[in-house]
Amino acid sequence: MGQTSARSGFFYQFVEGRYTTELAEQELEGRFVDLSGGLFKRNWLPIRTDALPPPSSGKRYRFWDLAVSTKTSADYTATARVTVTSDATVVIDGVWQGRASWPEVKRRIIDTAGSEPDTIVGVETIAGFEVAFAELVQEPSMVASGLRSIKPSRDKATRAAPLAARGEQGKVWLKAGPHAEALVGQAVTFPHGAHDDLVDAAAGALGMTIGSIGQRVRVQTASDRRRSRRTVEW
Repeated sequence: MGQTSARSGFFYQFVEGRYTTELAEQELEGRFVDLSGGLFKRNWLPIRTDALPPPSSGKRYRFWDLAVSTKTSADYTATARVTVTSDATVVIDGVWQGRASWPEVKRRIIDTAGSEPDTIVGVETIAGFEVAFAELVQEPSMVASGLRSIKPSRDKATRAAPLAARGEQGKVWLKAGPHAEALVGQAVTFPHGAHDDLVDAAAGALGMTIGSIGQRVRVQTASDRRRSRRTVEW
């Protein structure tokens, strides 16, 4: 059986749809890939002023990567929202990063959720942020947002690979905004740059859309007095 035929099965299509060309060859052919040059290329993440398209599922997804500190050397709290269109294009908007105290970040999360009624909100709950998430659960507007606790279980590069693969296929663009260029700047040095919080946020938001894209995810349901909240590992 020729290589073209051998690589036409479901497994090969799954891997090639989830990884960039180089990473797919590493997974399928065992070829070592040196990521010192970065996982993304700048032209994979064009910034556009087009109107935001409707999501194919009826929902958009926003991810918050928390790093609560005001120190100038600290990581940023970062967020990004993803829309997946009917042709599987990934549109990133609402990009923001900043260094702030937890009360300030909490207020921003609540206010943002209130202004985006069509958006499901995910918050990374590692490194002690379970307490922060528990506070958000008590907020009525967050309950209405379909709040999710997100627990990453894989390394950053693996989590960002589906976003990079979509970018290589010409299926990603960013809505112009104050921090859009910062995301592109972090992406082209990812995973070796000084900061990668915005890439983590965009990858996290895409990860929340797993049901429509096909990446494996394990979901557990935990009861709250007012609602059932979802804990997602990806």
